[in-house]
Amino acid sequence: MKKAFIVAMVVVSILSGQSFAYIGSLQVADGELNGTGFWITDNSEPAWFPAELSWSVTQNVNLTWHYEYNLNVYRADVSHFVIETSQTFGSADLINPDYPGASYAIGTWDSSQGNSNPSIPGPVYGVKFNIGNAAVSEPQYTNINVIFDSTRAPVWGDFYAKCGAVGGTQNTIWNESFLTADPLSGPADGSVLNHILVPDSIPEPATMMLLGLGGFMLKRKRQA
Repeated sequence: MKKAFIVAMVVVSILSGQSFAYIGSLQVADGELNGTGFWITDNSEPAWFPAELSWSVTQNVNLTWHYEYNLNVYRADVSHFVIETSQTFGSADLINPDYPGASYAIGTWDSSQGNSNPSIPGPVYGVKFNIGNAAVSEPQYTNINVIFDSTRAPVWGDFYAKCGAVGGTQNTIWNESFLTADPLSGPADGSVLNHILVPDSIPEPATMMLLGLGGFMLKRKRQA
């Protein structure tokens, strides 16, 4: 069903010249995020604030997709940030990644990997962006951006992030509906059942043909 929707969306985009843009956010204050430590729970410090994840997904002129995620948490650094993808997602599908870290890895992430993913609700396949305990942006908060392009169209999925232990406190965070089935609804502004927009499966051959047709039609428009 997801692939069929992607094909239909590409057809509409090509024939109408329309591009797509979606924004959304999840907040601890609204019960949309869960986790451990003072990223989630008020630790009674005057400067404390509830964490928030926001995202923006836009379609590029060449019909690829531009993904931006912003995580804003109280005080502690961010060790790594995991975005769910389909299991066929590979390094070739991650174009021009831009994030405050030195490396990333693609695979399945779960609680069996030592202390790497404490309290993660369940296994998730996706991209793990190693932020490397980025320094706190300000005395009261840490803000990170993860940005990349991909041929993969957006669908609803999950995320997980953690910090190094701060004062004996392990901070982790994820979307509240991490363990529920990903919605099959098409991409939209806001959120569906506390999920976020993530890259899905690569276009099938028919879709790739449509992408080529889109490039041809864009070229004809420029020549007209």
